[in-house]
Amino acid sequence: GDVVDYKVTPTIPTYPSNATNKTFFISDRLSEGLTFDYSSLTVEIDGQTVTREGDTFKLDETVIATASNTNEGEKVNGFNLNFDYDALLIPNGDGAVYTPVVSYSAVINEKAVVGGLGNPNGVIYYYGIPNNGSTWTDVKDDPDEAENVEKKEDKETVYTYQLAFLKTGVDTDDDGEANPLAGAVFGIYEDEDCTKLIDKVTTNENGYAVSTN
Repeated sequence: GDVVDYKVTPTIPTYPSNATNKTFFISDRLSEGLTFDYSSLTVEIDGQTVTREGDTFKLDETVIATASNTNEGEKVNGFNLNFDYDALLIPNGDGAVYTPVVSYSAVINEKAVVGGLGNPNGVIYYYGIPNNGSTWTDVKDDPDEAENVEKKEDKETVYTYQLAFLKTGVDTDDDGEANPLAGAVFGIYEDEDCTKLIDKVTTNENGYAVSTN
């Protein structure tokens, strides 16, 4: 149920004005333990949130990017985001380009992996070889195997855990060890003052109890 926020700041490619391939594309795929919130996908430029209208992002009425949460006809737990490189050019900026910052959120769900390898979120940034091929524009299909398109990958992993308890009584066995205590009830609280209860566990016949994730 916890919300995890992500932010991607890509390195902007530098394309000459006559380049035939100005691909600037980001895709993200989250593991099944993280539920992507497509409505949370936003783009900022210079601290200003770009206007989103459905699947398009506009800066001063100019479409600078288009998004999709499908790929090859299938809905994905993530997104594709295709930027229009020329629309990001700063007016009178001598070829300089605005740097977009992409933000989005996901919710940890009941399929989240506890401990171990965690719950990864992989993002891929695609960019073109300027004078080879043409600009990739199909937002509903990532350019993973496209010719003349390079990529960089990054990954962020969310870890979630459980707490285990062993409750023993004051009586001891002949070997001097305390006896496990069955039926002991523990509250697990979010705060040190124990005012925000988030879980309650009861020990089994062997004195053990395990929290939720």
